[in-house]
Amino acid sequence: MSSDWDRFLECAPWFVQPGEAVEVGSPGPWARGGVDGLPELSALLAAASVTPLSAAGRSLELLSWGRSGERYGWVSLPRR
Repeated sequence: MSSDWDRFLECAPWFVQPGEAVEVGSPGPWARGGVDGLPELSALLAAASVTPLSAAGRSLELLSWGRSGERYGWVSLPRR
């Protein structure tokens, strides 16, 4: 399991219901470039790792950033 995913679940245990199957992929770098006109968000995304997930039949992505032991993240829908 992904350590970013483990950390996310520690902070948001409500995200997954008991017995719900979750598939966690391998993390990789953000590869979609920046967001025009939003340099701070673009820098945050450039520093993020992206872990693909599947939970409750939905495809999702966990974006994580920060130093080891102090990582933060959010879950979003993947780009279509």
